[in-house]
Amino acid sequence: MKHKFINFQSLFLATLCLIFTMGFTACSSDDDEPSDPIVGTWLSIFELQNCTEYYQFHFLKDGTFEGKSWATPFDPEPQNYTYTGEWITNGEYLTLTHVDEEDGVTYKESVRYEIHGDKLLIFDYDWIGPRDFYKK
Repeated sequence: MKHKFINFQSLFLATLCLIFTMGFTACSSDDDEPSDPIVGTWLSIFELQNCTEYYQFHFLKDGTFEGKSWATPFDPEPQNYTYTGEWITNGEYLTLTHVDEEDGVTYKESVRYEIHGDKLLIFDYDWIGPRDFYKK
């Protein structure tokens, strides 16, 4: 009788351990962290007298980005620029850091930004008013 009780007790403890293990596994969050709303590809088109300027940012979830800018028509010479770097948001500020491939200088710029649905507004001291970007 004592032998059956020990087997039952061992079986009970093993079952209890299995239930607790399954309970903790089932209760763990399988959901990914919510993505920052800036993640994605954003495009801005700026009409000037002689040309149209395009600015595009592709923000990845891992905190890296690719930026591109170009103008059409190419007058007097092609103006296009591509760079990669890292981004981070902190409250209402977006900070971009990248290394210029030609001169090796690291550039870091923080700008105020807002997102309204598929519209990204960047407030930069170089531009008059906010620059509108639209999610592609």
